[in-house]
Order: sequence, then structure tokens, then C-alpha cells
Amino acid sequence: LGSGGMAWVYLAQDLREERRVAIKILYPQYSQDLAFLQRFMQEAKLAMSLSRDAPQQSIVQVLDYGSDRDTHYLVMEFVPGRDLGQILAERGPLPWQEALRIGRQVAQALAYANRQGIVHRDIKPGNIMVLPDGSVRVLDFGIARARTSPELTLSGFVGSPNYAAPEQVMGKRVDIRADIYSLGVVLYRMLSGRLPFEGDTPWAVVNQHIAAPPPPLEGDLPEAVAALVDKALAKRPEDRFQTPEELIEALDAALTGHDLPPAVEPPAEEGAADLDSLYQQAQEAAQAGAWQQAIDLYSRILKVDPDYGDVSEQLTYIGNQIRLETLYRAVRRALHREQWNQALKQIAQIEALDPDYRDVAILRALAEKQEPLPADEQGGGEFPTQVDAAPPEERGVQPSPPEEPQRSNRALWLLIAALALAVAAGAFLLLRERPAPVAVTTATASATPTPRPSATVTASATVAPTATPQPTSTWTPTATATPGALPGASTPGETSTATASPTATLTPTVTPTRGPVLRGRIAFPRFDPKRHTYDVYACGVEGTGCRRVISEASQPDFLPGGDRLVVHSWKANDKGLWLIGLDGRPIWKISDTIEAARPSVDFQGQVYVYHSRQEADRQARLYRTYGAETRPIRREGSPILGLAPAWLPDGRILYSGCLGDDCGIIAMRADGSAPRQVTAGGSETNPEASPDGRWVAFMSRRDGNWEVYLVQPDGSGLRRLTRNPAN
Repeated sequence: LGSGGMAWVYLAQDLREERRVAIKILYPQYSQDLAFLQRFMQEAKLAMSLSRDAPQQSIVQVLDYGSDRDTHYLVMEFVPGRDLGQILAERGPLPWQEALRIGRQVAQALAYANRQGIVHRDIKPGNIMVLPDGSVRVLDFGIARARTSPELTLSGFVGSPNYAAPEQVMGKRVDIRADIYSLGVVLYRMLSGRLPFEGDTPWAVVNQHIAAPPPPLEGDLPEAVAALVDKALAKRPEDRFQTPEELIEALDAALTGHDLPPAVEPPAEEGAADLDSLYQQAQEAAQAGAWQQAIDLYSRILKVDPDYGDVSEQLTYIGNQIRLETLYRAVRRALHREQWNQALKQIAQIEALDPDYRDVAILRALAEKQEPLPADEQGGGEFPTQVDAAPPEERGVQPSPPEEPQRSNRALWLLIAALALAVAAGAFLLLRERPAPVAVTTATASATPTPRPSATVTASATVAPTATPQPTSTWTPTATATPGALPGASTPGETSTATASPTATLTPTVTPTRGPVLRGRIAFPRFDPKRHTYDVYACGVEGTGCRRVISEASQPDFLPGGDRLVVHSWKANDKGLWLIGLDGRPIWKISDTIEAARPSVDFQGQVYVYHSRQEADRQARLYRTYGAETRPIRREGSPILGLAPAWLPDGRILYSGCLGDDCGIIAMRADGSAPRQVTAGGSETNPEASPDGRWVAFMSRRDGNWEVYLVQPDGSGLRRLTRNPAN
């Protein structure tokens, strides 16, 4: 039947109900976008619930949705008519009575959706079907939110540029008044045969939506008709019809030859002195980058004096600045994701507007050399970060021991604490194959024959005495092991010796030499005893640049690119597992089950695995994502019981569980097959693999208290990393 922004549309026969239906089949590229597929399914479900009474409410019914492997589809009622866009292209302007009757039916659909708390976001002629009898059906209720405009994806804008409200194109929160504005644009086109704002590019149109008044409607139209269109197209939402019911009342009045219902009297217009003051305020707002405030102020001036000063030029300038900021953030994001061609295209657009904009020349050089941004300059998303920096006293501070918010959650907090230790151990595994840093200890003489404490070293110490040592006496420095000690490092109790004079005590002075530097970021939960909840923070491994990424969340796991996290959210309205950006912006809700825990993402950043106790027997089962869906992992037809899953680089999954009577850390393929025991024990949990896949760190109480251990995936090389009786 046709195609649109995200799907082909086919005519099909429903064999069960014996009726014709329309099927939307998503374009193949969307099958690889898990976040989009998740939104699509959620919105399709919403659209189905909305359309139960759809025929009576001028809404096309959504009958079903689903997928067959990578083919995702939406089944709708077949409407034997043409969309309004086709009619306008063929006929041009419509008689004003016909235009208002079509607009009234669309407004009825908006009113019904508004009562259900739904905003369409993409009202346009292509989404309005006109049947042969003149009745109207509105398409894509609920679905518009699942996609972004292909022309304006850089700003996160949802909708069509020619029909979108000013607040919508600026990425602000919208309500039903944005749909009323879009319907106002549709009415304008039906009455005039053209759009109120046109331009060579989508951004040229967007700038006019933000700032320019629409040209007056021409032709022999009743005054009430022109007035209601002007009100629907007001720049500020508060100046429009506030509900679809108000618009329907105005349409009925115009159709019956009556004046529009009385509106609230607008405030008195500003005088010349007031306009000067508004202009000064607008200039200050623009200089501070407060674009929306500046636009509002300039718009107030134009309402009084359309020819005042250079206001129109200033509004054009602001529109360009908004576009430049959006493109600049998109370039940095593309460099971070190593999308070199996309970055170069966006840089070219910036240079066309302002060749000297910020550090765009540096960004071009990086893109041409195919070099990503330095780690400390990488942005987390499309929008400026909104993450509050941690207070100075919190930066680099070890997270406080968790306090138990309630007794029933004791096991959960224990698992979180264990995860934090396991992550720390896994981070230090990165250095295993590198030369250990050397601490040079210089011995000096002392008159006191009592040995003094030695220095703490990370792996080994070389003692270089300044005096000639005598073989008749020794001193014994104690090597203190850190929780991230490496395989082969000295453990508590091991000693190194050096001979010295029997009358002198060697006082070691540590002078570290250059060694490998651990770089990167870590994410961890931090307990707030006042709020009795966890927040997730991210820091550099050296303890700097700490930021709170998201509140009321725990169990973070970085995706390979380092720009996103999967977390467990405890928020009342968003409980479950979420994929988020480092600015805290939600990207994809993986699971809305509160019992879902310990998420882990594979080394390609594509597949998620977790455990959940959501079934009635409360046993922990392993789940993973299959495209946009999550299902239990099965072995021989039965769900696999297990805890704390994690990925090996080769695509296998580690977890804490049992094979028959043999329990411990288990490794298996991602489909649940070929299981084998890595290490045995009854308390082994929270496995994490090193990036090269040669080692697995895990927690265990095999020695009486919680400690971190290392083992190779084949079960060899078992060793203990930590020794802390307080764990």
C-alpha cells in the first residue's frame, strides 16, 4: 500500500477473522536497534489499548503486533480511503466548511487520547485517513514516540518539522497543546493549499516555527475561521486552545456562523519603553545562551511591533545557534562511537554555518585521522549532561559500607557489596601481563637497633642499602597485599630479606619508578544512609572526576564503549533494569521486573543477561535478551536456575549455580548448552572475567569469610586475592 518514515505498509487477509487488514513491517535497519524495538513494542501495546473504542473516536484500530525473527510488524484495521496528504496534493485548498469538519474529527480523536493521557506528537496529513463517506481516522497514535524524525534525529526531536510545535522542535516536554498546534498547521494547509512555513532545509522551517508569525490566511474566509487558526498556531502553549474540547467548541462556532467563544483578555501591550527593556533582557538571555528565554522575549516584542529593530535577525541567529549546538554534540558523540563519516558530514554542516565554531577544526582533524576523543572529553549523549558532580569531599572516597535498609533485603545488599569487590579485582587483572611497578627502598642507618615498619609495595621491592651490608643480621619488611593483588604477588605473611649491619636499623624510603598506568572509569553504588537507598556513581580509576550518574539505582555494568551503563533502578515509577547514558538519560528499559538483578552485557555490548526471582517459587532463574525481548535461558527445555551471570569474551556465560549435585561457578554457551563447572563450592558467586578471558574473579566464603579469588576458566590456577577477616 505504501511506505513511511519507519515501515512498509501491506494489505493482507486475516484468515482467522476473515477480514482485510493493513500490516506495517519495520525497515530492516530497525531490527538492530534494541532501544527502538523496545519503544516500538511498548507504544504498540499502548496503541492497542487506546484503539479498543477507536472507530467511534476517529482512531485507526491497532489489532496486533509481534515479530518473526528479525521481522517486526504491526497489524491495523484496513481503512479503505486516502490520506489527507494525497487529497490536498490532488485538489489543493478545500472549502472551509469541509476543512473544519475534517479538523473537528481529528480534534475528537485528540480529545479521546488526551483523556487517556496520550499525546500523538506527529499530527500531519499523512497520518489522517479520509474515508469515501467523509469520515476520518487518525493513524499512529502512540507509535510516533517510538521513532525520531529522520531529518532531525540529532536533537532528539519527535515529529515532522513542517507540522511540529515550537516547544517540540526545541526538545522540550510536550503535552496535548503541541498536537493542537500541529492540527492548526493542518487546518492552515487545508484552507490555503500551502504550509505556513517553508524552507530549503528542515532547520529553516524549524527556525520559523520558533520565531516567525504565520502569513495571514487569504481568500474569502469568515473572520472566526482565521481567528481560530491563528490561536491554534500561537507560539506559546498557554496562548493556544488549552484542550481539544476548546478547539472543538471553536470549530462548531465557526461552522454555525457564530463568533469564537470569549477568551481570557490578554495582558496590556507593552509601550515603547517596555519594548526597549524587553529587547535588553532578550539580548542578555541570548548572550548567556538561554535561547528559549530569548525567543520568548523577542516574540513578545514582535506581537507589539513586528518591525522593531533587528528582532527578526536576532531570532534567525538564535535558530542557527541552536542548530550549531545540536550538531556539535552529535559530532562529539559520533567521534566517541568511531563513526568517522557521520562526524565529517556533521562537521561540514557546522563549517557551512560558522567555520570558526568552537574547536570544530580540532574535531575535523580527529575525524580525518580516525582518532576518538580523549577519554576525559567524551560526551555521554546527544544533550548536555545534567549529572550533578559529587561534592568535593566525596571525590575519590571509598564508598561507605552499605547499611541494611530492611532485613528482607540483607541478601541483596550482600550481593551488591560482593559485586563491588569483584569489580575491583577484575580491574586489577588488566595489569597482570604488564611489568609490575618497582618500589626502590633505600636503607639508612639508625642508632636504635629496633626494626621499623617497611613500605607497602604493589608487587615487589628491591632493597638498595647505602652502606655495605654485613651478613650477620637481617631486617624483614612485611609486604601488605591490596584487594587487587595480582597472581604471583606476595601475600600477607610473605617476607623479603636483606642483610645489614647488626648495629644499624634499615629505614626504607620508597621511591617509585615509572610503571604502567591504569586508565579508565569505574561505576559503583554508594549508599545514602539518610535516604536509605543507593545511587550509582562513575569515577576515573584514579579517583577523580566522580559524578553521580543516577539516583536510586545499583548494580552498574559498563558497556564496552564506556558511554553507557546498565543498572538496576529502584525508583517507584521506573523499577527494573535500565540501559542509561552517563548523563543519566534512560535509553532502554530492559526489564520492568523488580526482581531482575545483577545485569551484565556481553563484550560486544549487544546482549544482556541477568537473574530474577519473579516466578512464584522465588527461585533465581537466568534470563537474557533476544533482540528487544527478554526470556529465560533454557537447557533441555527447562529454565536454568542460577545467580549473578556474567560474560566471557568468547560469548559464554558464567554464573553461580549447580549441575546436578555439583555446585560452584558454571560456564555455558549463551543458549544454555555445553555447561561445565569452573570451580566447585557452595558459596561461590559474582564471577567476572578479565578482558582477555584468561582469568575469572569470584567471591567465596570457602575460608570462613567473604574473599575474592582468581581461577582460570578451565579450573586451574586457583588463588586467593584478598585476606580480610572482617569481610
